[in-house]
Amino acid sequence: MRRADQEGRVNRLREVMENIGKQLSGLPLVHRMLFVALAGVIVLVLLLVWSQSSRSAMVALLPGATAQEMARAQEHLTSIGIRTGADGSGRLTVQAEDRVRALASLVETGQGPTDPTRAIGSLVEGTSWMNSRSDNDRQYYANLQEGLSRVVGGFSGVEWASVVMDVPEPVGLGQTFRKPTASVTVRMRRGAILSQEQVDAIAATVAGSRAGLSLLDVSVVDQTAGRALRARRPDDYGATSYIEHQDKVERRVAEKLGMTLGYIRGVLIAVSAQVDVTRRVTSVRSALPTGSGTVAIPRREQGDTQEITQATPAAAPGLSSNLADDIARSPSGGGGSRTSTEKTESEFVVSVGTRSEDIVDPRGMPTRITAVVHLPREYIEDLVRQGRAGAAATGAAAGAAAGGGAAGGGVDAPVTQAEIEGAFATEKARLEADLRPLLRTAAVEAGVESAEAEQGIVVSLIPVPSLASLGPVQEAGLFALGGGGGGSGGGGVLGVSGGVLGLIQTGVLLALAVGAIGTMLVVVRRAGKPLDLPTAESIVGLPPALEAGADVVGEADETQTAMMGIELADGELEAKKKLESVTQMVKNNPRDAAGLLNRWLAVEH
Repeated sequence: MRRADQEGRVNRLREVMENIGKQLSGLPLVHRMLFVALAGVIVLVLLLVWSQSSRSAMVALLPGATAQEMARAQEHLTSIGIRTGADGSGRLTVQAEDRVRALASLVETGQGPTDPTRAIGSLVEGTSWMNSRSDNDRQYYANLQEGLSRVVGGFSGVEWASVVMDVPEPVGLGQTFRKPTASVTVRMRRGAILSQEQVDAIAATVAGSRAGLSLLDVSVVDQTAGRALRARRPDDYGATSYIEHQDKVERRVAEKLGMTLGYIRGVLIAVSAQVDVTRRVTSVRSALPTGSGTVAIPRREQGDTQEITQATPAAAPGLSSNLADDIARSPSGGGGSRTSTEKTESEFVVSVGTRSEDIVDPRGMPTRITAVVHLPREYIEDLVRQGRAGAAATGAAAGAAAGGGAAGGGVDAPVTQAEIEGAFATEKARLEADLRPLLRTAAVEAGVESAEAEQGIVVSLIPVPSLASLGPVQEAGLFALGGGGGGSGGGGVLGVSGGVLGLIQTGVLLALAVGAIGTMLVVVRRAGKPLDLPTAESIVGLPPALEAGADVVGEADETQTAMMGIELADGELEAKKKLESVTQMVKNNPRDAAGLLNRWLAVEH
């Protein structure tokens, strides 16, 4: 039954399309073109309505971020082609379908908020107050894992990601605290490789979403390669770090040398660097001198002063010796003797000033840089020709001043090997003097002697003609423009300059535009021209009407008749009458006529 219904619908659709085709086939070409244009306009209107109706709403990206974090995030998202906006409260908004990709890009590049929970929180759905605490926590962690999986899955090269967190809860009194752990499983796209930087970003994202979860407790599993990785600590440096830093230094130096030698067409530059990625931590403890940090504060002072005075005895009655009146023994200061004693005790508290320094030297500077510069042979030949032209001009000027003829030609003569070697020696010394400061600056900063740094420059000559001698045809194709570096000019295969080529291109485009417009006008004009249709009289076969003033009217019996008579047989008259009867029956009762015709007619296979 269902199959019969489907066949019936298909048949009805086929009949409708056939009817439309018949109706359109009977219209002129102009009308059919108008219908096609109308159908195109309807399709465009429907597409416009679909695009406007399918536009998703803008959602907040970082609800709890600061103004600086939102400005930084907006600048990054704009650079990668994600449309951003702002709601009434000034929060950063993006389209709903771009939210996960935007969060993944912000987390991977480090342009997001400092607290990863602000970025992940927008993906975590709220819990219900009707549930218990354990149910809400379980729902929260399930939503958090799903949100983290979606964010990690949006990293570059990641096809699919799954985050599983184990957050144990302390149960009972005296329960020891167990640290949470997390595991991230990542499946990369075909040809993509999970880098250590992405592992660090993934671990930082997951660890920052839960308190107590550290980077070392997050394991990242590459499902494609079948290996387990962990994030690096700040003091972890391995062979990968050395190779990456070495590549950065070599690229930076090669870019500088390339900018310096950019005027030489076809020059080859190779840079090799040795870097020191050893991380050094130095702790310095020193005592400061008195007055610069060391002080002595009096704690207690005690003074004791003792003075003893002895008087001379006075005169006594009776006889006495005159020994006391001796001049040598008589005291000069008067009577008696005096003894004075002073004693002072002081107690100080000494505070010694100390200076503590923890010097962290991340190093990373290059210890040796070697640069090899290969000069194309054509560049040296151009220098030789320029030298010849200068010498010829100087000789011609000297000959003209002396009243003689122009001296020597030979400017276009083939360049010899001796001339190439001489010009190369001069150019080599000049280039070494120009490039030495670029290499010596980086090497001397690392403690390398200048003499050793100067040995890192090698300038050589390419012994065979380089591809630069082919001219700019390799780059521009058939219509190559003139010019080229290093003095080697070239006009391309056709030998046209830039101005002539621009005129040719403009003329060709103008001719194509005029031809297209003319073709369209011709088609429209032919379509609007009325068709020469036959008249009804010619279709039926009636003779043309005679003119009223013709002489044939009065002499019809003397001339040939205008139309010969047609003799009809009895069978033809009978068939004609039957046809008229059938036509009348079809008009009056079409249903009976259709049933009668189905009995008469037979389908021929």
